[in-house]
Amino acid sequence: MKRICVAVQFLWLVNIIQAQNHPDNIESLKHLAATAKDDSTRFECVSNLFWSYIYSNPDSSLKYLQENFSMAQRMKSDYALFSAYFQFATFASINGNYPDAIQNGLQSLKYAKQTRSIFLISEAYSGLSDIYRDQADYEHAIYYDSISISLILSQWTPSFNPGKQSDTVETYFYMILNRAEILEKFNHLDSALKYATMLYDATIKYFGKIVDAPPPYIMGNVYSKMGNYPAAFNYY
Repeated sequence: MKRICVAVQFLWLVNIIQAQNHPDNIESLKHLAATAKDDSTRFECVSNLFWSYIYSNPDSSLKYLQENFSMAQRMKSDYALFSAYFQFATFASINGNYPDAIQNGLQSLKYAKQTRSIFLISEAYSGLSDIYRDQADYEHAIYYDSISISLILSQWTPSFNPGKQSDTVETYFYMILNRAEILEKFNHLDSALKYATMLYDATIKYFGKIVDAPPPYIMGNVYSKMGNYPAAFNYY
């Protein structure tokens, strides 16, 4: 799941992360969580606090993770349990505890399936792919990523309407980035270039331009590994 650190650089996620990490906004989230009148609102606020801290200060994120897990159990909400187990999996993976990460990832998948949401199920499969990728287990990383992509494409034919925000498009970008990074990491460079190019072209169609680092960065990495340094330089 370390790859998420790269993936969140996309514009639609960058703005969220930057907003969450701003000290004023973190304090606002803490206030909203403390004054929330229902568990659902409090759960979302505490989730945002967890994601605000997990990459910059994992130790500080732990108390929010534990609080969210307790709330999810109390709420008996499939979505909340999916989210809490996904957070546990992320925390474990970042700390190099891959067996716990996989176990929590599988629990996240279990509850995602109970929501019947294709997007949550796809996200859970992608999370498992991230963990296996970080373990250098190519076979399982590709296996779970393939399921994730196929689920999205089973419900949606890729189309990109510039300027129109779409959770489907954003989920698709996330999955294609994951596939390109897996293939690049394990040196399947021709296939990596195929998916990196798909991501690069789709980003331009959707936003009208390259808006952030991952599309050109992954292209640069692939060309660099191929030994085509002038092409790599053009993308870095």
